[in-house]
Amino acid sequence: MFAALEGRAQFPVQDTKSISNLRKKKIAVVVDTVRIDTFSIIPNTFLVEGFHDSTYSFDNINAFLKWKTLPSTDSVTIVYRVFPYKLN
Repeated sequence: MFAALEGRAQFPVQDTKSISNLRKKKIAVVVDTVRIDTFSIIPNTFLVEGFHDSTYSFDNINAFLKWKTLPSTDSVTIVYRVFPYKLN
């Protein structure tokens, strides 16, 4: 049995979690306030693709997106970076 393993390299199992703090999500637009993440968002990294930042407000510490006026679309794509923890 051990002879069959000779000559074959053994590699550690890779963790499937990403080590990047960059996140991209598609979220539903059904209510005016949405919690985006459980971690705090790094300032000036939050973006709603296709929407100007004047159409929403964002709380980086608690990761809440609040629409000033709900968009007519059913979902949006957001891109942001997180701290490895929540700040409060």
